[in-house]
Amino acid sequence: AGRIRRSTALATSLILMVGGLAASAIASDGKLFSMAVTFILINLFYTFSAKHIPYLDILTNGTTHALRVLFGIQFAGGALYWPLIVVWYVGSINLALFRRVHELWQGNRDARPVLRQYAPKTLLAWYIVTLPLLLILGLVAGGITLVASLGWIGYTLLAAVGTRKSRFLYR
Repeated sequence: AGRIRRSTALATSLILMVGGLAASAIASDGKLFSMAVTFILINLFYTFSAKHIPYLDILTNGTTHALRVLFGIQFAGGALYWPLIVVWYVGSINLALFRRVHELWQGNRDARPVLRQYAPKTLLAWYIVTLPLLLILGLVAGGITLVASLGWIGYTLLAAVGTRKSRFLYR
């Protein structure tokens, strides 16, 4: 932090964004360009607004994860399968909820100013609510969606148990 001047960082990011947008417009039939623009707009919204608002920061973060699945399916030419995209969204929200809980457990309220506005018990309650929701969505949809939901459940439970029980991770 502080090693690069803001003006240099801004100029570099603008050059990279414009270059990436130009390359994506040339490289495909417009799908890649629309994906890039969508991600840029969501990231700008997150950077300048959502990251300062409790829970909206988590929902916005989850959106980019679900969009990766959505755009990946579209770019590969597959049919949209909304149950999988919804499970991916809920799973990424679940993980983001746990990350906030973990940051609060570590006493890092100053790392993200929005953390001061969260209550750990409320975050943990929402985390716990999303676990059975993932299972229900997976069981209803079946197939790859069930596999994804079980993967998210396992991943977040492993993260929760690992960070609470590990002296190395829980500092």
